Amino acid sequence: MALDILQPYAALIFFLAALPFCLWAAYSDLSVMKIPNRLCLWMFVAFCVCAILILPWGAFGVRLIAAAVALVIGFLLNMGGLVGGGDAKFVTAMIPFVAPGDYGPFLLMACVTTLAAVFTHRMFVRTLTTGHVAENWKSWSEKKYFPMGLALAGSLIFYQLWVLLT
Repeated sequence: MALDILQPYAALIFFLAALPFCLWAAYSDLSVMKIPNRLCLWMFVAFCVCAILILPWGAFGVRLIAAAVALVIGFLLNMGGLVGGGDAKFVTAMIPFVAPGDYGPFLLMACVTTLAAVFTHRMFVRTLTTGHVAENWKSWSEKKYFPMGLALAGSLIFYQLWVLLT
């Protein structure tokens, strides 16, 4: 049952619930090129706890369906070798934090954030001596794959900030 007193703070509560997981995902993907299963699980649990307190049951159900759809699509893309398994699971855990009516703006933010993340990461690798900055991070030497956890986490953070500020 949604607590009406929390409704005005819904965006802030979702932001604060998701932020640590987004930072963890970005760091983990940059450093070891993996997004841990426990991160995705706990992020999803955090969403469920917040949503039960904030959202009406119908809205909660719609967001759970969106997560299930994201899981199936992510699984299929992973089977085709198009995305990593951790990325697919992270999208499944993060998509419930996006309001269904905001999928369009969120996808636009995700595209822009992904381009910015790729550009920034590649330029950082080429211009700085990465031996002095997080020298053991696997993503600095990775030639074939990109740490999408950085872009995905950034997308959700920017989306949630946009919701908070509008």
